[in-house]
Order: sequence, then C-alpha cells, then structure tokens
Amino acid sequence: MTAFRINGINYTKTEAGYCYKNENGKQVRIKGAEFDEAYNAYTEQEAIEAKAKAEAAKAENDKKAEEAVNKKAKKAATKRRPKDIAYEGNGVTLTEKQVDFIKRVPDTCFYENGLESTMWIDVLCDEIGGQFAGKPITVGAMISTIREKGLIYVALDKVNGKKAKYFGFTENGKKVAAELGLN
Repeated sequence: MTAFRINGINYTKTEAGYCYKNENGKQVRIKGAEFDEAYNAYTEQEAIEAKAKAEAAKAENDKKAEEAVNKKAKKAATKRRPKDIAYEGNGVTLTEKQVDFIKRVPDTCFYENGLESTMWIDVLCDEIGGQFAGKPITVGAMISTIREKGLIYVALDKVNGKKAKYFGFTENGKKVAAELGLN
C-alpha cells in the first residue's frame, strides 16, 4: 500500500492497485493516472524540500566552519605580551631574562671586538654565568628567541671537521645591546 499527503489531500493505493483520494473526510476512488500525477507532484515536492534542507544544512555547516576559522585567526592575531618587560625600543620588546642574557654575552672569551664580535655558541654555553650557567638548553632557547626578534644572526661553520654554530649582533641588535650597556 502506498499513501501520501499533498495539498491537504490524502492519497492511497492498495495492494490490488485501486487508487483513492480522501478530501474533507470523503474518500473517492480515482483513476490510476490521477494518482500517478499526484504521486509525481508529491515526489517532486519532497525532492525540492530535501534539496532545500540539504542546502540549509550545508550553509549552516559552512557558517560554523567559517566562524571556527575566524575565531582561530582572531585568537592567533592577538599577540601575548610578556608580564616582565625589561626593555622596549628599536622595534623590540625584551623580558628581564632576555636582557640578562644579552648582558652576559661578554662572559665568553670570544667577545674580543665588542659588538662586532662573533661568539661560538658551544663556548658561550660553557662560559656564561648567572642564571644561565650549566644550562645549555636555556642558552639555546635564549639564542632562538633573540634571533626571532632580529637582534642576532646565527651561522654555521666547520671547525676541526665538525659543524659548529656561532652568532653575532645584527645592526638593530648592536643598537639594543649598546643601550643595554654593552660596547
């Protein structure tokens, strides 16, 4: 048995193939062609409604996805400010720890030419004092963050057949270091 409702009229088709419509509580037998025409209109209307629902669901999903992307972008755009700012100038902001690190760069024996010097990172790790003494990972982290701020450059060279890294101050780094008391 097939049954559906369209435009306020109930249509049914029995197993034996008889077709009926029930309008305003009155059931009338109809021709198969009339039933088929109503059924085609019903399936077409259902398809249109299903397509509209799918498009609405897709639009809702697209909106949610766009909001999620925009939320991430907005969150990423807000830059976190350090709580312990010790220096601001020349386009950079440094924390107390970063300032202390820059002030301790002269601890190495390779700080021979002042701000023009290039220092071997492995030697600095061994010779640096203060809160960085015996902490090569912390020294590496400081070098990385100061490099990201554009105050130093890092390069690679071979010494006795082994690769070794060194760093030196950039032009902006020389200005900042000079303001922090290095010469």
